[in-house]
Amino acid sequence: MGKDLVVEGLNLSPRTDFVAHHWMRSRVSLCFWTLSLVFTHLFVSANSLRVLSYVWPLLITVFLFTPLGSGPGYPHRSIIYAGISRCPALPVMARLAVFSRSADTTMQTVSNQPKEKPKAVQVFGRKKTATAVAHCKLGSGTIRVNGRPLDVLEPRPLLPKLMEPILLLGKHGLSTLDIRVRVSGGGRVAQIYAVRQAIAKSVVAFHQKYVDECSKNIIKEKFVQYDRSLLVADPRRCEPKKFGGSGARARYQKSYR
Repeated sequence: MGKDLVVEGLNLSPRTDFVAHHWMRSRVSLCFWTLSLVFTHLFVSANSLRVLSYVWPLLITVFLFTPLGSGPGYPHRSIIYAGISRCPALPVMARLAVFSRSADTTMQTVSNQPKEKPKAVQVFGRKKTATAVAHCKLGSGTIRVNGRPLDVLEPRPLLPKLMEPILLLGKHGLSTLDIRVRVSGGGRVAQIYAVRQAIAKSVVAFHQKYVDECSKNIIKEKFVQYDRSLLVADPRRCEPKKFGGSGARARYQKSYR
């Protein structure tokens, strides 16, 4: 017998060496059983001897499968752990069980470590049926809309309108932030206004959550004084057309005489 074996924090006593031979002994018993059956059918004709040939391999099998002892020195799960280094005949599934258990232990150790959440906020801007969702986080001043830079967006005449919140904050106001916007729905003009509002609201929300209330109030007041629609959604909608006229209020011309 050797010294105690320590695997994954478990102290396995030398009695687990029995486990290494357990598999070999089980195979030997199986060979005895098979040979006895062959010998009986080939050379034994008497029924009594044939019954005896069935019994004695069974007794050998029971003896080989009976544990030598019990107690803390022979834990049930030692079969798997002792098999890695002391039992070359251990099945492949038992070896895989050890590695899977080791991987689970590693994953539990990693998951128990506290992870620092990234500083980021997500807000939305709306205009009519267009909706823009802005994701703002710490970065290097990158702003993209649907994966594209601002200078390639259409329609071109409305780009100054889109740049208003950026120009109001100045060069240093967005130099430490990355803003990525996804916009869908509505028309091209409505999407420009939705993106414009989402950018402004994301900066205000980020300062409120991660900077301080004073800087948030300064930025918010600057936006509201310039254009309230930078932070507040426009509830106006186009009035639907009615019958009897060419529009929502206009009526068809008629003659009384």
